[in-house]
Amino acid sequence: MIGIITVAAIILLIGFLITFIGSFLVVPEHTDRPGTPYESIKGTPKVLANILTKKVGALLFICSIGLFALQSSLYYAERGVYYEIIYPNGTKAAEFEEGYHLVVPFTRVNSWTANIDVKAGDLETMSDEVEGKLGTIAVTFVDQVGADVSATYRFTLPRDEVKFLSLCVKYRSIENLAENTLVPTVEEQAKLTSKMYSVQDYISGSAQAFRQTFDEQLKGGTFVVSRITNRDTTYVSNDIQKNKDRQIRDISISYSVEKVIDPKTKLPKRIQNEISASGIIVSQVIINSVSIDPEYKKRLI
Repeated sequence: MIGIITVAAIILLIGFLITFIGSFLVVPEHTDRPGTPYESIKGTPKVLANILTKKVGALLFICSIGLFALQSSLYYAERGVYYEIIYPNGTKAAEFEEGYHLVVPFTRVNSWTANIDVKAGDLETMSDEVEGKLGTIAVTFVDQVGADVSATYRFTLPRDEVKFLSLCVKYRSIENLAENTLVPTVEEQAKLTSKMYSVQDYISGSAQAFRQTFDEQLKGGTFVVSRITNRDTTYVSNDIQKNKDRQIRDISISYSVEKVIDPKTKLPKRIQNEISASGIIVSQVIINSVSIDPEYKKRLI
């Protein structure tokens, strides 16, 4: 529809130019050699002369300018896209509903994709449609065992005018938001989440809890935790009466992590990250794989 308005405006503008120039070339009709056998009417025909006037030209020009103004004030909002609207006087607004919308002429309308995909994994196989790309995330579990995390994330911009416009001002484009905030935050939260679990717990059945904690930290902020070191000593002799003389057979050390509880709210303490502070919604988190250090796997065999 907007394209049709533009074409119509151009046609009217061309018509104005033809009419305006033609108005200077009009020759009034007159009778040549009246009263003789050679009598004839010469000049511009009245029908054409009535069209080629400055008044008609002015009307076509006004209509053309009106259509150009309409074209600049009419835009179509697509599904899944949010719009930052900047009026000529500098004030701003947001539009989240799809369909045709009218604004003040010469208003600037910037589009922002509502859903942003971030992926960690093999960069060579990633689609060009992924806004945020990073390689596999190298993490370390609480027991100092390393692993590589591959995952897919989807974020949704806040459907709140104040928060959305604040993001627009702060980041200026989807690319800046994805590369400068979402990607670094995802990487940071993956590393912090891994430090809340031991690799043995992960292998033994905490994979779902790992994914859930990761999801919760992205959505609501990082948990404040305390690391606890557990030492288990075994002796050669089990005779408690000879405790001082017993020889130590082995000391095994394990680690656990506990969330710090706020005494006032009785809820875990959290530190907001850029995602939670900006009101960005974490709509999907998929852990594709967690590749544990091969050397550790060898020790388990």
